[in-house]
Amino acid sequence: MNFLILLNTILVAIIFVSLFLGGILLSNTKKRLSNIFLGIYLLLNTLQMTGHVIWYLFMGIARAFQYNSALTFSFAPLLFLHAQYLHEPKRKFRNLDFLHFTPTIVAMLLALNNVTLSPWHRVLVYLGVFVYSFLILRKGAVKKRNALKNAKSNLPRIVSWLQNITILFLLIVIFDLAYYLGFRIIGDSFLFVQTMVYLCILILVLYMLRTILDATSRIIIFGINKPFIFNRNQQEEKNAVYTSQLKVLEEYMNTNQPFLNPTLTLEQLSKEVDISKRDLSELINFHYQLNFVAYINVFRIELAKKMLVDPKDQKVTISEIMYAVGFNSKSSFNTLFKQNTGFTPSQYKKKNV
Repeated sequence: MNFLILLNTILVAIIFVSLFLGGILLSNTKKRLSNIFLGIYLLLNTLQMTGHVIWYLFMGIARAFQYNSALTFSFAPLLFLHAQYLHEPKRKFRNLDFLHFTPTIVAMLLALNNVTLSPWHRVLVYLGVFVYSFLILRKGAVKKRNALKNAKSNLPRIVSWLQNITILFLLIVIFDLAYYLGFRIIGDSFLFVQTMVYLCILILVLYMLRTILDATSRIIIFGINKPFIFNRNQQEEKNAVYTSQLKVLEEYMNTNQPFLNPTLTLEQLSKEVDISKRDLSELINFHYQLNFVAYINVFRIELAKKMLVDPKDQKVTISEIMYAVGFNSKSSFNTLFKQNTGFTPSQYKKKNV
């Protein structure tokens, strides 16, 4: 098999997708540093891939290889900072964050001065990748536990995104490490292993592309509300449909109160309001910045607040109110109620009655 042809085909695909995604993220930052770091990662990935194309087409350009080697120090810190600022969107950039790029800067300065990097620099790159990946996955595990405990709406999706891109990134490094450890699969192991490395990179950027094209993920992870519709008439038509669907949904929720059903599902509600399941999910995420369960619970909590202070319901116990508004779990009800009001149901009742 001619791995060189396959390799260059994969490289072209990586460059195209990375440029497309990097452009989207850097032009729709919404002051999100997480988007900026991921966009820079993708553009540097493009730069490195272009360098490798030159390397393969014009053998002997050692400096291109030196620059590419220097860039490898930056990828793990960029993904780590993307994760940090995605978990903490209100966090401001800190000067100490520049320290993550010290190895990259040093390696670039050496390359500019024609100093050949020691083969051992790869050890530092691999060490950095494994350390940063461990930190991303560990923080994700902690955030996921907190999300389940505190019933946060969008954290599980964010954690899943970070886990997936980190695992794919680790897979890339494992294949790269296989080559540098002299791992041999077939006779032409260099091209085979390098092809596997770039195939994994292609899978990573395609996964990113699929995520950003998904309306729900695009809003939750990247904070980009604007749909990718380039025809003005199509955009106006979609906006009209969106406004109409939103009106129908709000009227139905306030009039029929389907949230009183404790087993209400997205599919059931979509049938009741005559909006497709996909469109309804996108509508809720786009307009309210919530997933379906969190959206339904907002109505339940609001009704519970009214019942707790309504003179007609003073003889109704808090547990009865909990079941009446559609909750089945006392712990979930108390947790969500306190998140919404800052008080437990009993404290809220005592304060407002």
